[in-house]
Amino acid sequence: GVGLDVRATGTATISMIALETAREIRAAGTARVNLTLTGALNAIATSGTVDLADATLADTDTGFGVAGATGRIAFTGRQATIQQLTGRLAQGGDIAASGTIDIAGAGLPANLKLRVTNGRYADGALINTTFNADLAISGPLTGSGVVSGAVDLGRTEIQLPDRFGGAATAIDVKHVNAAPGFTPPKLRQAAAGTASSARRGGLRLDVALSANRGLFVRGFGIDSELGGTVRIGGTTGNPQAAGAFTQRRGRIEVLGRRFDFQSGTLTFAGDLIPVVDFAATTTTSDGTVTLNVTGPANDPKITFTSSPALPQEEILSRLLFNQAVGKLSPLQAAQLVDAVAQLTGALGGTGLVARVRQAT
Repeated sequence: GVGLDVRATGTATISMIALETAREIRAAGTARVNLTLTGALNAIATSGTVDLADATLADTDTGFGVAGATGRIAFTGRQATIQQLTGRLAQGGDIAASGTIDIAGAGLPANLKLRVTNGRYADGALINTTFNADLAISGPLTGSGVVSGAVDLGRTEIQLPDRFGGAATAIDVKHVNAAPGFTPPKLRQAAAGTASSARRGGLRLDVALSANRGLFVRGFGIDSELGGTVRIGGTTGNPQAAGAFTQRRGRIEVLGRRFDFQSGTLTFAGDLIPVVDFAATTTTSDGTVTLNVTGPANDPKITFTSSPALPQEEILSRLLFNQAVGKLSPLQAAQLVDAVAQLTGALGGTGLVARVRQAT
């Protein structure tokens, strides 16, 4: 029936929220409760307030969430209004939230505004950035809600690997006399990756990511600054980026020579690992040499071209010693082979080393 009339006061642990969702979440902190529940058990009307103290609520799969949150949530019937709610993001930065949540609707439909100040994101491999953001969340929080708005990047570092290319190949292991039911590690890893992909989900994304200054690409002698806008789509569990950042200025030092970039782009075409495409030039006594850096940021390739056109071993010889490869001394030839070894995988690997040895 409709005879529910309960007054609830006291302190509750926020970890109880984890019991109400199928997703794996991390919840901590306390809430001071002063609520009145009326209506029926299947249609509860809630009024009163909940004050949060050092609250944490984060998705364990994605790390998306807030820690150290304080503020008040006011309840009026079937709606919750967030008042003065502030906290910090997991990797750094302050966040403030306001808006409403329909606590009786399926999936907790929401209309929220979020502001992030001095936020920080690092993926532990390539990207380290600071940012400010003005975002909105609309739709079900535990379903297909949408995060939209704008993120302005501050100082951002994209760190390339110390070496370009790589000739390493995984060893093909055959398991002999394996026990019944044994699953090779390669298959276990593939199955785990498939299961992880199946779990990915979360809120949908429609966010403009802008970097007007201070987006740096560094590593392997590169020092470049770019700017532009990228659109982030997908979901919080599987973000997808589309767009490009273009070169503002930059240079690269390779084999003791400095090349000035003529063009450069970081293009995102799906995942968060960008594709780099840089071209830089320098002059020698015989002409102009162009260095090209292309490929995914975690495994870029480097190649040389020249005008007039020359084989790459000749280009390297002129860059290092300003003379043809056939005129090198034994010591210079050894130095050239060593230089090629630094770029193995990007310049053709052992085939180029063999050509240098043959020519000298």
